[in-house]
Amino acid sequence: MKHSSSQTSRKASQSRGERRSTQTAACQVADAATQGAAPLAEVIKLGVDTHLHSYSVARMLDSSNPQPAQDMTPEAFVKFVQKQKKLAKRVVVAYEAGPFGFHLYRQLMALGVECLVVVAQDWDERRKKTKTDKIDARHIVLNLDRYLAGNEYALAVVRVPSLQEEVARDLSREREQFKKDRTRFINRGHALMRRYGLGKLGRWWQSDALEPLRPRLLERFADEPEKASLAERLLSQMADYAEQITQLSVRIGDLTRDLEQASRQRQPSRPKGVGHLSLEKIRREVCDWNRFDNRRQVASYTGLCPGRRESGGHGMDLSVSKCGNPRLRAALVELAWLLVRFQPNYIRLKRWEGVFSAAGSAARARKKKAIVALARQLAVDLWRIFTGRVKAQDLGLEMVG
Repeated sequence: MKHSSSQTSRKASQSRGERRSTQTAACQVADAATQGAAPLAEVIKLGVDTHLHSYSVARMLDSSNPQPAQDMTPEAFVKFVQKQKKLAKRVVVAYEAGPFGFHLYRQLMALGVECLVVVAQDWDERRKKTKTDKIDARHIVLNLDRYLAGNEYALAVVRVPSLQEEVARDLSREREQFKKDRTRFINRGHALMRRYGLGKLGRWWQSDALEPLRPRLLERFADEPEKASLAERLLSQMADYAEQITQLSVRIGDLTRDLEQASRQRQPSRPKGVGHLSLEKIRREVCDWNRFDNRRQVASYTGLCPGRRESGGHGMDLSVSKCGNPRLRAALVELAWLLVRFQPNYIRLKRWEGVFSAAGSAARARKKKAIVALARQLAVDLWRIFTGRVKAQDLGLEMVG
């Protein structure tokens, strides 16, 4: 027992000594900056957990233990980074990709600071069930240290698109969002009609479809003393929904024409059965086909690679990983169904001819699995076509102008 207690006390004193040395190094660096001396640290690493109004920042000097994370506003963080440039020869920042885009990345790069945007993940690797912003910042900086030491698996670094690529991609995504908004208003109108027993009236939002509802509404409120005002109130609500739907439809049409025109100008020919809109959506999500070095990177970015769980020689296949771009994945699956219908000579379809020609409920499940595999192979073929590695005709694709 005495030996155990003495060993524990030695470990505690060692840990205190390590913390004291880390704090001493930080104080020396700060004193050097104050006195105008040369920087004492080779590399300062910053792990940042970003939020809208506050950042949690953990700092590591060279290979020492990370210092306790601090909370600061975005404006204070920029000033903090500028001070770090005076304390070390090199400053590297890492933060998770999220809903705030890449503004922070571009801001830090403009200051001459290296910045890495990494894939967001659950940093609680040991399953301690303790997660805070400061803990996340500490894990990010620890993995950043391993990554800079040469361990490329420590962080999954995101390719940051250029500002032009990001704006072009946002236009395509904005169209999809407008379509969802339009569907929501259409469903609101249908729900309102069902609530008062009017049934489903098809395209009720068109200009000549609302007026015939007036006598039916008056009939529904026949027992109410204010039946006319109630009917007018519901018709006014439906008219507001219809106006929103019309405005969204106009905006969707404008964006669709712009996307199709951009695709025609870039590449007049297209595979038969595939529209310019689909090709342009895929191109804008990829940003640049030349970013990929091999077919494995292409397939991984789509998230259509099958999962695998194996241990001790026993394993099982899982569903697709869905770790890539979800919008690209949906567009590729939709495009694969079109190729099954319009491109029977596509060489990738030869393997699945028996699956797609089969009928019955059991065949439907196999078709869904086959279409996912076909979509993954299609992504690789599109990469080969758009980077000049192969011609579309060599793959059995019929092109139209």
